[in-house]
Amino acid sequence: MKHRLKCHRVGSAWFELVLFLTIVVLLIQIWSVYGIQILWAIDVRNWPSSVIFSVNILFVLVLALIRFGPDLLIQLRERRQRIANERETTSRVLRLREDRETLERLRESRKRRIY
Repeated sequence: MKHRLKCHRVGSAWFELVLFLTIVVLLIQIWSVYGIQILWAIDVRNWPSSVIFSVNILFVLVLALIRFGPDLLIQLRERRQRIANERETTSRVLRLREDRETLERLRESRKRRIY
């Protein structure tokens, strides 16, 4: 199942990137005044070094999330399922223990009545 998910994701990133860039270029062409401002904001030469550093850290985090996110989600689902099964088993054991204790009390009370 993991292999199918990874194979399915391979081409979608490029498609999404091209779609995003197409939309940005379209917006730049529609509103040329805003387009010039957007291009000025995108130009890295205008950025302070702290912004460049922050953007690089953000890109690394996003890439790590893209790479490890699906695997982490699968592990999280499995862990939730395992915990739910353990809780169900624990509650079943407790319920059976209570039933057993109730039956023992009933047997003891019957023994007292007989003797």
